[in-house]
Amino acid sequence: MAPLKPKSKDARSRVGTPSLGDNSEQPSGSSNGTAGPSGQMSYEDILDKHCKSATPPPSAVLKKIHEALVVCRDVAKERSEACDKGMREASRKRKDLFQLQQQQEIEEARAEEERQAELQRGQKEEDAKSRPPAVGARGLAPQDGTVNSGSADPSSNQTTSPAQAQQPVASPTKSSSSDEPHQPRPAPTIPKYNTFGDDPTTFDDPTIYHIRDIHEGLSEEEKKEILGVAEYPHDDLHDKTAGTPPDRDFSNSKPANQVSFQHFTTYLEPYVRSITQEDIAFLDERGDRSAPFDMPPRGQHSYKETWADEDGVAPPASTKNQTPAQPSGGMEQMNDEAAENGSVTTGPVLARLLATMIPERRAPTEPNTNGVNGDTANHVNGEVEGNAEVNGDSQAQQPLPPAAQMAEASMPGWKAPLPKTDYAALDARALQELRYAGLLNEDEEPNYDGHYDDEVAARLRYLQGELRRVSIINGARKARVKDLAVDAMAKQEFNAIAEDVDSQLNQAYLKRHRNIGKGKKVAKRPSGPAAGQIGGIALSRPGLGEPIKTLMDKRDNWRDILGPLVDYGSGELPHGTIFGEAEMKEYYQREQEAWADPAE
Repeated sequence: MAPLKPKSKDARSRVGTPSLGDNSEQPSGSSNGTAGPSGQMSYEDILDKHCKSATPPPSAVLKKIHEALVVCRDVAKERSEACDKGMREASRKRKDLFQLQQQQEIEEARAEEERQAELQRGQKEEDAKSRPPAVGARGLAPQDGTVNSGSADPSSNQTTSPAQAQQPVASPTKSSSSDEPHQPRPAPTIPKYNTFGDDPTTFDDPTIYHIRDIHEGLSEEEKKEILGVAEYPHDDLHDKTAGTPPDRDFSNSKPANQVSFQHFTTYLEPYVRSITQEDIAFLDERGDRSAPFDMPPRGQHSYKETWADEDGVAPPASTKNQTPAQPSGGMEQMNDEAAENGSVTTGPVLARLLATMIPERRAPTEPNTNGVNGDTANHVNGEVEGNAEVNGDSQAQQPLPPAAQMAEASMPGWKAPLPKTDYAALDARALQELRYAGLLNEDEEPNYDGHYDDEVAARLRYLQGELRRVSIINGARKARVKDLAVDAMAKQEFNAIAEDVDSQLNQAYLKRHRNIGKGKKVAKRPSGPAAGQIGGIALSRPGLGEPIKTLMDKRDNWRDILGPLVDYGSGELPHGTIFGEAEMKEYYQREQEAWADPAE
């Protein structure tokens, strides 16, 4: 890829990255031929170089553009980091310079204060020397009668000895207290702690800005730290609350999907409305108890044949009516051809009886041990049977003969005498024996085409049993709810009549006091014994009247006599389920009796 030529400063694009100066940290030139350390690289240069026509560039050109943009991004990133470091260094130096200037200003102010204090002390000493003493003579008069009036210093009038005059006058020395500064020493500079390091963007911030999840592996201290509490309840009280508290932001006064009040009241009305007689009638209803439990007979045609008749096409060959369940032929006519075409068959009664006769294989009653290696053997008629080895021979275990087996049947050459008859006669005879034994009624004719014992019928019988069980449970629960609803209706009616009586009393009270205070102004009523009379005439008030007394008596009787029967119309929510096992036992028994009695 050819190197990109930098544009002039005037043609510099806004989207281009800033040029890298010679005095700043610059990345090395890219191997893809992009602008070097002293060049200018912009996005327009990259696009103008490869996108010279209106047609979309090929994939190779797009790849080159992508590589150039990546290099441009890296250069901009390095330049940004260098600028960031420069800004931080400049900020640090500016802070140091500002602290140095403050220190110099403090020192200059302290020196100026010391100089002013020194001048004030010198002035005070001069004033003390020129001031005369407060007690005693101001000075000694000269003996020669001369007066030194031109001396400005009063102390010059004092007489001095020649020895003292020859001695040089010592300059007053500064006291030790004058050497000490009057301002406190400056406080030591506070060291700058680099808390976030030289680069705050790479600082490992230990602050947790999200709420962590609580799982079983956490300790109690960690849970308290996450919840931000000192103690918390260990038991779940969700079942004792009115519901799940909303965890949403309701700061918005009117959400976009706000539910209207009318829609809310329409939704809530079925749950808080008064109980009516229609609800009691619904609880009394039990539905049909006979039709769902009748087993319908199977039709003469299958579904495939029915659908074929509706469509007007021929039914499939496999769904044609087979030979009816009727006996035909006898055992003497049985051969291979009759077995294949089914021309010789038993009747339905005999077939069902033969299906119930399963072979009986009785296990040995008492296993006997032959004393060799713990093997067992069965001794029947002096012969050894089982897995025991006798004389090196092993005999397989044989089941015992059936209990109803005749002893003559085991003799050689014995043959049971059977009459030679066909299957139709055997089927009719078996049907007569079943009626004689009481298994069938005399007038009952079996329906062999009913097929009440197939898989579909068995499934229907199972579902009918489940329906019966669930119907009994639902009926018992409806009876329980009905008893509670009757009590609730009584309280509901008591409250309605009590509210009506109260409203009538309120109206009568308002009617009685409606015109009080609306008449003409009269003189102020006197106080004292004559307060009830004006001019010898007594003032009268409107009486209660018979209607109000009747309403008050009616209200007292209603609440005092009928109130205790309905708990004064107040009800409370149940603390648990209303379908407890102890309460529902009687209801289940009554419902089962109602199902057992077909008259109900």
